[in-house]
Amino acid sequence: MSAIKKIVKKLIPKQLLNNIRPVYHGIKANYNAKKFHNPAKNINIIAITGTKGKTTTTVFTGRLLNLIGHKTGYITTGIINLDGHQEYLNLHKMTTLDSYNIQKYLRKMVDNNCEYVILEMSSQGLQQNRHQGLGQFNSGLFLNIFPEHIEYHGSFENYLNSKALLFRNIKPGGIAVLNGQSEHSKTIVSTIPAKLKQTLQISFPQPNKQIIIEKNHTMEKSFTYFGKSYRTNLITDFDINNLFFAIQIIAKTLTKNTKEETQLKLKLSKLSSKLKPVSGRMEWVVKNGLTIFKKSHISSPKRKISILVDYAHEPESMKQLLQTIQSWTPDYFNNIIHIVSCDGAGRDDWKKPILATISQKYANISILTTDNYDKNDNPKKNFRTSRTRS
Repeated sequence: MSAIKKIVKKLIPKQLLNNIRPVYHGIKANYNAKKFHNPAKNINIIAITGTKGKTTTTVFTGRLLNLIGHKTGYITTGIINLDGHQEYLNLHKMTTLDSYNIQKYLRKMVDNNCEYVILEMSSQGLQQNRHQGLGQFNSGLFLNIFPEHIEYHGSFENYLNSKALLFRNIKPGGIAVLNGQSEHSKTIVSTIPAKLKQTLQISFPQPNKQIIIEKNHTMEKSFTYFGKSYRTNLITDFDINNLFFAIQIIAKTLTKNTKEETQLKLKLSKLSSKLKPVSGRMEWVVKNGLTIFKKSHISSPKRKISILVDYAHEPESMKQLLQTIQSWTPDYFNNIIHIVSCDGAGRDDWKKPILATISQKYANISILTTDNYDKNDNPKKNFRTSRTRS
């Protein structure tokens, strides 16, 4: 079936295909919603979008809601939770899943008595109407936007407008939280129909003004919020920011006045010490020569090796990742070996030489793997600026 789809896509002109997609996916989404008896009608939906931090913020939001007694499922690029307890790897390799799987998983969440679902929403999924059949969202969160995925959308303006679709799908009286540090937040709000906008509770929290990330003698970060210090298991500033926005969207969604909101924010901040980094996001596999899972040594005490896995595959994310790791030298280790890959021909070719440049700037040794490349791709051409240095 997938082979037939590929042939059909090649036969249809690109512009016509782009026009057909939203209609096709919209019809399919509504059909699948009925097939699974409209599960979205029986669960509260919080939708989260942005270029960076969607997965981590979505997972933190779901985990915190579960910690305070609101049974919550979530669907992200990396992780799926269907019952408020067990997390599974997302094997679909998609952020916004096809509507069949979205509705299937929502039905399982409802059957498992979940009160909330947190959905990580991609611009492609929104533009293609894969969210149709979900009804209207209770709350929406916008994290940030960077000039990426432009090959798909055609322009940055189209990309931003696709993100904005989320906020035009919030139910009257719902919650809209947008990053106050992003110059694009108010542009998104300006696209919301006036009649809907006047009913929404809209806020623009700014982490750089509301929290202070403390400098510790360990990798793990602490932060100060409302004058109180809180310890975490998180090792990057951007994960603290993701945590901040998770706290904001929960507090805005669950409370009715400022006093309740502040009290809940303090409670959630205290619980943040129970959160672990998201799997595949700044995750230690080996630390100081000791494997995390089996607690066995892989290197001698004289030559301690640490291995960190991260999903970063966009320029800004990779830059922040490597800057963070570089800031740990020489206190924790002396050399950085960075292993990077990209999808094959035609998939975001623009970013491949940029990723190579970033890698060689911050790493002592950069290694390109071509396991995801196909026969039509030329890694030497894509990474023509890449070189190994020590």
